[in-house]
Amino acid sequence: MSNTVEPSAGTDASSHVDFLRLLDADLAGVSLVVVHGRSGTGKSTSLQHLLARHPRFAGQVYEVVRPAFRDPLPERSDRPVLVDEVLRPRDVATVGRLLGRGHVVMVASHVPPSLYAPFRLRWRMRTFSSNRDDGKLGWELDRLGVPYSSEALHRFRRRFGANFIDLRIVLERSPGRSLDAALAYFERTCRLETRRRERGTGGRSAVR
Repeated sequence: MSNTVEPSAGTDASSHVDFLRLLDADLAGVSLVVVHGRSGTGKSTSLQHLLARHPRFAGQVYEVVRPAFRDPLPERSDRPVLVDEVLRPRDVATVGRLLGRGHVVMVASHVPPSLYAPFRLRWRMRTFSSNRDDGKLGWELDRLGVPYSSEALHRFRRRFGANFIDLRIVLERSPGRSLDAALAYFERTCRLETRRRERGTGGRSAVR
């Protein structure tokens, strides 16, 4: 069976920054919601928050299907399904089968939204990009109580993009410090680690 998620009335709304404004989105009659972007940009978390808090879905049981694990698809119903995640173009076919079974489908997608365009012929669809910043990193830092300067935030975005996972990694190396100090420490120690690995691999860096 696919994974069934019970409604969670106790979901902490303050634990997630709704940077895509999904809770305010008009989803009346929408059968397919696609959030696309790189790893670590908040796709799955945003959709889980949507399913828990959006007026159309709050209080409903939903299913989770993971194409990478070849999860079996749920039977025909109007129950929402979260597809977590579409990593390859061929996984888009799973979305089509779920739509055909009557489900409202939420997709965390690594592939471009253009691959879902044929579904618009039969179903109403909304797409959102998690690659955009729109202040989400600043909101996350404010929520964590981590001070930062606009220059440090710009430097982080230029190097890592609008990525929550990399932000967490940088901060974890310097607990209790500002983003400015944590980023400076990370960049300094990263350079040292890269040099050591280059010496150990004949000049070929093991760090991307």
